[in-house]
Amino acid sequence: MLSERPVAVAAAFGLGIADFSKPGFFRLSEVYRQRRKHADGHDILESFLKYPQLPLTLDGSLPSETFDGKRRIIIGNLYHFEGVENAPNVKTQDLIGVVTSAAVLESEKRVYIVVTDKDGRSVILTEPMTDQQLIDYKSNPEAYFGRVEHVSKHVRSKYDVFEFFMECYKSLSREALLERLAGHPNYDTFGAMEHDDLLAQYCEGMAAASNLGD
Repeated sequence: MLSERPVAVAAAFGLGIADFSKPGFFRLSEVYRQRRKHADGHDILESFLKYPQLPLTLDGSLPSETFDGKRRIIIGNLYHFEGVENAPNVKTQDLIGVVTSAAVLESEKRVYIVVTDKDGRSVILTEPMTDQQLIDYKSNPEAYFGRVEHVSKHVRSKYDVFEFFMECYKSLSREALLERLAGHPNYDTFGAMEHDDLLAQYCEGMAAASNLGD
């Protein structure tokens, strides 16, 4: 079947593990606890779902860099930007500074770059992206700019909504969570919970009340 498109099929089964990949109905907070407990197993399964992906370059570099010679911005590196227009506090058309943040707006096929110069002034620049650069970005959006960055994903289920809220409210203190959960019918049991479990309870309610996801 050399002319056919390769197809990969993978199924997870935790032999002798009661809380890993078992059918049934579970609360969002319980799914979160199970995934956290068996994070390695879930990571391996997600990797299998991406196979087969054959590397397009022998040294692991991006095709847009190897074949097209297009520069990829790396967060934390020092760059010399030429022809800068409409940049506040920049006296010349050249800007030398460190890239402190970067993000891609796929609908515009552009990358937005935050550059900080030696005086601590920050400027937002934009650069167009080629089709191949956009493909490379979509393949690895979290690590495209040289370090792991959180990238918002499309919401497809209530669990995606739950994970979104967990990320948004992870900095809430225990006192703030207990205050927000006041009036909950199980409030008396929250005092003995660890912070992550308490956060999961709060975000579970937020996800259930939202109209996002299936």
